[in-house]
Amino acid sequence: MATPLWEQIAAGSALVTVVGTGWAMLARDGVRRSLNELRATRRSRRAERAAVEATLEEEAFDPDVIRGAVSEILRAAEATGGTAASSRGALTGGR
Repeated sequence: MATPLWEQIAAGSALVTVVGTGWAMLARDGVRRSLNELRATRRSRRAERAAVEATLEEEAFDPDVIRGAVSEILRAAEATGGTAASSRGALTGGR
């Protein structure tokens, strides 16, 4: 006996729902990752401007020292599975 049409439609729609949900989750994760990298870039620019401004007032706040500290933090984040690798160039001025 053949499978009723309504069962075939239900099975097909369930498959489409599962596959569609998987693709939506992958897209959401990609967007979330991109937004996190954008936030990191903005923070790095703010930190760079603050360091340059602080250097003008007191030479102890050298931007190169701050870049070194940021690089260490990014390496630690990368070691724990973060997405810092692609942000490193923006945060350290490509160094």
